[in-house]
Amino acid sequence: LDEGTKRDDGSEPAERGRSDAKEKKVKMEILDLGGSVIRRMDGPMEKGINRVAWNLRRDGFKRPQLAPPQQQDDEFAPQGPEVLPGKYTVRIKMGKEEATQTVEVFPDPRVVIPSEARQQKSETILTLSRHLEVAAEAVDRIQKTRKAIDAALSQLKERKDEVSKNLRKESSDLKKTLTKVADKFVDDPAAVQGMTRRPNTVSSRLGSVLRSLGSSWDAPTPTQLTSLRQAELIFEGALRDFNKVFSEASCKARRFRSRPAPVSMLG
Repeated sequence: LDEGTKRDDGSEPAERGRSDAKEKKVKMEILDLGGSVIRRMDGPMEKGINRVAWNLRRDGFKRPQLAPPQQQDDEFAPQGPEVLPGKYTVRIKMGKEEATQTVEVFPDPRVVIPSEARQQKSETILTLSRHLEVAAEAVDRIQKTRKAIDAALSQLKERKDEVSKNLRKESSDLKKTLTKVADKFVDDPAAVQGMTRRPNTVSSRLGSVLRSLGSSWDAPTPTQLTSLRQAELIFEGALRDFNKVFSEASCKARRFRSRPAPVSMLG
């Protein structure tokens, strides 16, 4: 249906970007040659011919953020990088029923770029995206531990014994340390005034390189590779600080009923 037209029953079509809660959907997955699911979508399930458009992108990667993620419709959710030309499998699921079909993605004939250059660009973007997901995992663990500390402080608030006083001090100190580590990964919106942003957080530096790489299909330039290495050094330093804090505070963290494990860098 085109926007502004009516269905056969006279009703107006659903507004774009919003899904009808009662509308039935089928699950769609795009798989690469290795069998890994790289994109998930919902498709319509109505009488007649149903159409779904895949914009040839992967699922979006998780990024570090302090605020809880907001629920978004698929149309407006962050999306991942474009896939490389090649063959992919489309898998449609509805209940216990399943159907698959192979599709082939062709390069844009208007742009002549060697496949090796495309491959190098794609691998670099995927590496960057995985770094961001590791950073997001670290920030999530910091947030969970800070909440556990707040819960512990609440329970100890009225206690006057020496053990409780020591625990309050230790928990407060740990929370301050965690905040300093979190600041290395991402800006805290509550602590930033106006449009000021710190340019050397992990999220800022990796995100900047990722945006630059996504502006074309050709191989990464020397400048982009230099920026990538500089961003990775900041990422690796923040990750070392994170693992050090959680390793040293493991005994204290258990008192807050939290058992975090070190984050491992993804290859």
